[in-house]
Amino acid sequence: MIWKDRSGVGTLLVIAVVVILVASAAAAYIVLSGSEDKEEGAILAPGTVLKYDLFVADDDFGKYEFEILGQNSKEYFVKLTTEVGASEVSQYTSTPKGNPAGMKKTGTIVFDTMDGEKTLEVWEYGGVKSYVDPSSGFEYGGEMSFGEDTVVMKLTYYELIWQEEYKESEFIGKAYEYTYRDGARSLKMYVRCIADCLDGQYGVAYDFSSFMSGSTSNKDYFLCDSPQGLPKDAVFTESTYTLTGTIDGDISVEIWEFMIGDMMGYVLYYEPDTNIIYRVVLKSGVNEILFDLTGKP
Repeated sequence: MIWKDRSGVGTLLVIAVVVILVASAAAAYIVLSGSEDKEEGAILAPGTVLKYDLFVADDDFGKYEFEILGQNSKEYFVKLTTEVGASEVSQYTSTPKGNPAGMKKTGTIVFDTMDGEKTLEVWEYGGVKSYVDPSSGFEYGGEMSFGEDTVVMKLTYYELIWQEEYKESEFIGKAYEYTYRDGARSLKMYVRCIADCLDGQYGVAYDFSSFMSGSTSNKDYFLCDSPQGLPKDAVFTESTYTLTGTIDGDISVEIWEFMIGDMMGYVLYYEPDTNIIYRVVLKSGVNEILFDLTGKP
């Protein structure tokens, strides 16, 4: 998550909206099958962008952008950007290709779209209602509820990129294993390449689900310049260190940070010649959990 807060106000409201949008990203585009420039059998490709205005009780509330940056054979790797007031939050995540299981049509609505007033179908999934043109499959907007408020999304811009075929690179699914040890107890996390992205980049998941099963926050997603998983937005601290006794012996590494605010985030011990991260330090306040590299693909 990349947070830009220019005023310090509305933080909880922004978080509430972002959580709902990330959880329901699979409903953000439905099929979009009616575009005139789409070839038969083609599906959406990286480079696709959808932009929405957000409203509460017909008042301007913010903006939302959905951008497909990469893919594997079953999922897209996407960037979601939400602006509410003076706060902006960008979040990477993955979402299935095509309509997710459990999405259902629940009715119709007359909606003022960017192409004029239309009667649209209402589809529901993950707490979000999507408004879809039945003649084209195009989603023009939707709504989500939190507390006593309802946020309405209205499409204002789209750029659709299509592809007829895609073959995964050799890096998809490759994972580096890291282990935290505390006496007899050990925990494992994985840095896994999950997407081939634009401009030779990769989507990578920091996966804690082996010991956080069922949690809604058991994976963090990053856009990276290499499949080994150093986040593109990480910052070099200008410090180096020698790790002793790694699985590859003694290794001289650079220390990089990816922080969310001042107190939460990651410290990464990175070897620049191989792009391998030899230690992942998860920071939360004054607490730190050290995961050392214990397995390579």
